[in-house]
Amino acid sequence: MSKRLIDVLDEFNDKDEVQDMVIGKLKKLYNFIITSAKYKDKDLEFVSPILNDLMQYPERRITKLEIQECNRLYKKYRSK
Repeated sequence: MSKRLIDVLDEFNDKDEVQDMVIGKLKKLYNFIITSAKYKDKDLEFVSPILNDLMQYPERRITKLEIQECNRLYKKYRSK
């Protein structure tokens, strides 16, 4: 069963597993954006630093606001 990023906040029991899942979903979103013919630079500029920070600094956690914006972007780009 696929989970939305926002659902992850409630499941911080195994932080490494959750972090890996969040990074995987952000990579998927990043790929949706860059393969879209009509992607906007600002959307890519939003996702890219979050993804890079999470991969470079494992102690960093994605915020609820970042998750909400990523969910909005996912809905925007997955259907294109």
